[in-house]
Amino acid sequence: IEKFEKVSSWKPPNSVRVPSS
Repeated sequence: IEKFEKVSSWKPPNSVRVPSS
């Protein structure tokens, strides 16, 4: 879950739902 929070730092909330696939 922590990883998703960090993603939101670089990308919009929409990307938070989708992993870096």
